[in-house]
Amino acid sequence: MEGEIDRPNIDQSGEPASPTAKSTDVLKAASQRYLDENGINVKIAEFERFFRQKPLTSMGIAAALGFIFAGGFTTRVGIALLAIFGRKAGREIAGNVVTRTVHSVARSQFAARPANLRSSERPAMYQ
Repeated sequence: MEGEIDRPNIDQSGEPASPTAKSTDVLKAASQRYLDENGINVKIAEFERFFRQKPLTSMGIAAALGFIFAGGFTTRVGIALLAIFGRKAGREIAGNVVTRTVHSVARSQFAARPANLRSSERPAMYQ
């Protein structure tokens, strides 16, 4: 209308929102809606938070995925890397499985005998 001042879009911080920021928000919303409609229980905001909190880990994951999808494991170097890191990852996964199993068994055993200890004597992880 005539006489009105054209005001830029303002984001939550009070700063003018850039067109890139608006298009990113639209893309995220559309992606989340697509995932929800197809029954895929993934929250994009959680991934974004992880990537912002752990940028080096995120870059490592991105590099590894790029290497895999680019066909890096079909080369001799790729096979050697798979052998080295695959063993390490296997050991870590096995260790995590054993640790979680022991913790779950300990919790179930402890829960079966709650009368033996007062709540103040229980370890913090079992309260």
